Amino acid sequence: MANWILKRKKADITAMARALDLSPVFCQILINRDINTKRKYKELMSRSLNSLEDIKTMRGVPSAFQIVQNAILNSEKIVVYGDYDVDGVMSTAILVKGLSAVGAYVGYYIPARMEEGYGLNMDAVDKIAESGCDLLILCDNGIASYEEIEHAKSKGMKVIIIDHHEPPIIDEAQIVPPADAIINPKQANCKYSFKHLCAAGLCYLFIKGFYKNYGIDFPLDKELLIMGAIATFCDIVDLTGDNRVIAYLGLEALNDGDIPNEGLKALIAQKNYKKKLIDEFTIGFIIGPCINASGRLEHASLSVELMLSADFGKCTEYAQILSELNEERKGLTTGSCEVILDKLKTSDEGKDKVIVVYDEELHESIAGIVAGRIKENLHRPAIMITKTEAGAKGSGRSIEGYNMFEALSECKDLFTRFGGHPMAAGFSLPVENIDELRRRLNENCILTDDDFVEVIKVDSIMNLDDVTFKIYEELRTIRPFGKANREPILGTLSAQVLDIRMIDEKKTIIFIFKTESGRKIRGVAFGKNDYFQDMIRASFDEYDSDKIFTGMLTNLELRLDILYYITINEYNGDVSLQLNLRDFRLPMVRSEDK
Repeated sequence: MANWILKRKKADITAMARALDLSPVFCQILINRDINTKRKYKELMSRSLNSLEDIKTMRGVPSAFQIVQNAILNSEKIVVYGDYDVDGVMSTAILVKGLSAVGAYVGYYIPARMEEGYGLNMDAVDKIAESGCDLLILCDNGIASYEEIEHAKSKGMKVIIIDHHEPPIIDEAQIVPPADAIINPKQANCKYSFKHLCAAGLCYLFIKGFYKNYGIDFPLDKELLIMGAIATFCDIVDLTGDNRVIAYLGLEALNDGDIPNEGLKALIAQKNYKKKLIDEFTIGFIIGPCINASGRLEHASLSVELMLSADFGKCTEYAQILSELNEERKGLTTGSCEVILDKLKTSDEGKDKVIVVYDEELHESIAGIVAGRIKENLHRPAIMITKTEAGAKGSGRSIEGYNMFEALSECKDLFTRFGGHPMAAGFSLPVENIDELRRRLNENCILTDDDFVEVIKVDSIMNLDDVTFKIYEELRTIRPFGKANREPILGTLSAQVLDIRMIDEKKTIIFIFKTESGRKIRGVAFGKNDYFQDMIRASFDEYDSDKIFTGMLTNLELRLDILYYITINEYNGDVSLQLNLRDFRLPMVRSEDK
């Protein structure tokens, strides 16, 4: 059971609500985020590309501008080397579109996930050199490819790196490859203050800055902004600062009725979202996974071609293939997760501080997804390792308070390849090193039992009658939500349940709650059927439990403490407020009840 913690920073809520003409609940949410003055509120509401830092202050950018300009003027061949996830696909498409539009001779190369793995490799360098490449631009990779870039330089190629991953640390010093220009705000001595851009965000700002630097009109701005925004959501970077601006304006552009990219239009139509609002959920759980699917089960060049093609017929074909691949991926993921989680819940391995699972049969393309599901269910850092022709490959996902990149860095002698972030990492290693990795990670881990209990930070406790369209619209003004700008969690204590419908095949529970004024409001919980049944059976006898599960509450009062997000439910033209339940519990006995 999660711990609920109410965030309650002090301020004069009444005065703030009056001054800004906002609801007290929303003012409390703002104050919890340190938005406690008119000036700060105005800054929060200011979402303009003009508010972004000048990209030329980022280390490496002026040099890269000159290198690219010379390559264009001298008709040199440019190859963009990307990655097979959404960030890598969008980075590649942004650079190829942006550079080809100003006359560059440019192609791209995406490594095959299964055969080549993440990042630059020696065979790829040789192939690219043989194709006559003069300038190699690495995007969403490269910062850890020292030997490979050295090899590329020996082949006579100039190299630019546009990456956002952590630079390797050796003997407490950053070691970066010998590229001609490195664009990464996390590198030492970079003056660009915002450090959390994804690779596609960097590529978008680089191309935008390049056009501006040379006085070129930028008709691609909207299209490339949208690509950068999609990657910003899907790569789960902090939605603050520059990222929030890119994500917000990208969503606005996606919803203005004129998407300037045939591939995106085809994919949105394929997923039946042509006339629906596209939001964070749509990108993160509908559009993004389809773009990712080709890199997981086929080859990511299909997704790149979807972004680059102007032929709507071809795009429609590509979109259908991607959608089908994603459905196949979902089937693989669901089956694997259920088997692995069932095993972990009944084994000592599932009690480790850092869970390391080796499964020879698991498709390596879904290792990261499965690691994420394990982390979510057991609230522990999780690493899934699969067998490959060259040994084994692992993908990890972490919890708050555990820097997985640093933890794995302490074991770098066990890996043949390694890279990542504090919350996620990937690596390759010999199979015989897996047990040693598990041992070291758990011996070095200083997390305590308290760290493995999920903590839910609640923004405000309110009456259900205060759930109104006004508060819903206010909450929308601080979107988009995501990492570091999470959606506000609201709570109501002792909410009366009028009706329950359990849909076990979809692992969904639909509640109807009654407010104090008698109004009805719908609540939906996903994936909590087992949790709800266990909770009820522990507090009610079998007869009453069965009545609750079948919604027969006429003579049985059921109340729940609930945590939720406020959303909208649209059905047959009717629009109503809905609570998406984050958590729930039976009301605790409080001192005033005794």
